[in-house]
Amino acid sequence: MSDHSGTITTHLAPGQPAFNTVQPTGGLVPDNTIPRDPTALIWSQPHQVDRSGYTAPTLNAKNVTYDTAYLIGDSGFGGEFDDTLTFTRRWATKPATRYTYARAAVTYPGWYSEREPSSQNTLVQSTYEYFLVGPEAWCDYASVDEIPIIEETRVTDTNGMDVAILSGFFLNDGGGVLYLTTPTLADYKDLVADDLAITALYSLVMDCNFEDYAGNIVARVTRRVKAK
Repeated sequence: MSDHSGTITTHLAPGQPAFNTVQPTGGLVPDNTIPRDPTALIWSQPHQVDRSGYTAPTLNAKNVTYDTAYLIGDSGFGGEFDDTLTFTRRWATKPATRYTYARAAVTYPGWYSEREPSSQNTLVQSTYEYFLVGPEAWCDYASVDEIPIIEETRVTDTNGMDVAILSGFFLNDGGGVLYLTTPTLADYKDLVADDLAITALYSLVMDCNFEDYAGNIVARVTRRVKAK
């Protein structure tokens, strides 16, 4: 209503929120982002606010109902033709570590005096580990740069050689004119035996990279193969 000075005065019922305060207009709705993984959830909830009262939210804030779900942002803005802004606020949980498998061609090392390096189409295990990044106390790391990288498996020798183990180099146990490699051929054969005996073990790291998942949650993706 208006007083005689022309000032607009808004009268709210007791307990009614001000229009310039962000308010939910519906309940939380979960969405499973990774099939058959109940830990990978994004919670969505509709909100509204007077357009003049909207500010972008601070990421990583915990949901008041599910404190393991972290704010990843607002989307789905509506109300372009009036003063009430509607949108969906979203929170995401950190998925549990998961594994995927695919086949790829890799070049295995040669065994000195026993076999040549060989290219094989083999099973690659990709490990996805999820981290929340930010300054809050509940974050795993302050920045992506602080998350340790899983180094690729390499082979060196006593002559200063240093290459990826899946690059077709020969392994040996030293002796004579040979430059001893690390791992030695004997140690590598132990890896082969272990990988053969243990189904879940993939000893050779191919590479490690980071992928954005949701908001400030990132995935460290490490690819490994069995020693052969």
